[in-house]
Amino acid sequence: MEAKEKEAVLTYFKINIRNSIVPGKVDCMKCIEAHPLLEQRDWKKIKYAVKNIIDKNKKLKKKHTV
Repeated sequence: MEAKEKEAVLTYFKINIRNSIVPGKVDCMKCIEAHPLLEQRDWKKIKYAVKNIIDKNKKLKKKHTV
C-alpha cells in the first residue's frame, strides 16, 4: 500500500483504530467510495491493513506497560 493510500485509510478509520475495532466489508467499501485513489484496492486489503495497524498498536502498548 502506498503512502497516500495508507494516509487515507488511517484518516478514515482513526476512530476504529483508536477503539481497536476492525472494520467490516461495508465500512471498507465506504472508505473506497470516499477515497478514489483506493478504487483499485480490494476491500479485504484495506480491512487487513487496519487490522495490522491495530495489532501493531496493541503490541507497542503491551511492550511499554511491562
